[in-house]
Amino acid sequence: MGIKIIFFDMDGVLTPEKSSWHFVHRKLEVDNSENLQKYLNNEITYDEFFKLDLNLWISRFGEMKKETIVNILKQIEVRECVYDLINTLKNEGIKAIIISGGISWLADYIKENYNFDEAYANEILTDNRGYIIPEGKINVIPDKKNLIIRNILKKYNVKKEETMSVGDSSDDYSMYLETGKFFSFNSNDARIKRISSGDIDKNLMEIIRYID
Repeated sequence: MGIKIIFFDMDGVLTPEKSSWHFVHRKLEVDNSENLQKYLNNEITYDEFFKLDLNLWISRFGEMKKETIVNILKQIEVRECVYDLINTLKNEGIKAIIISGGISWLADYIKENYNFDEAYANEILTDNRGYIIPEGKINVIPDKKNLIIRNILKKYNVKKEETMSVGDSSDDYSMYLETGKFFSFNSNDARIKRISSGDIDKNLMEIIRYID
């Protein structure tokens, strides 16, 4: 039974940058640590956390165009091997899908430029003039990526055993739950490393040798 789909986390896996959100916060010189702690303490929902982060940007800069954030996101490096890796998978008939709690504008850019089949990430909304509003479309709750994977398996009529996933953080444990093999990459999380089906930490291309 061959592998038919590989799911990739984005931040920290396809990019060395661990969080597209934190990258933008740093560039805009805003601090979301208080909001993050409230979310981690279950004092606010992910949707509330999302909106509070956007309000940080708007409170500091007032009206902000989508292009401002997109241009910041384009400064995030994509790993050199990604283009060759995805094309190798496509040549083998394997779908490559991004599932990320990061910003959809980066996920869409990577999808379009690196030949991924699909990308799921969280959308920032804008008004009819193209200015950011403190609202979003939550497509991926970071620690519930298994729900997205489950729907994709139904969509393509693919079995769990015919899938693999790659992640780097504790949130990606949810990918492990719904795929046949899970691989830790660029991770500092002991549990994530422990559940990994193999060692690919040095080069993302190494996942090729684990494909049946």
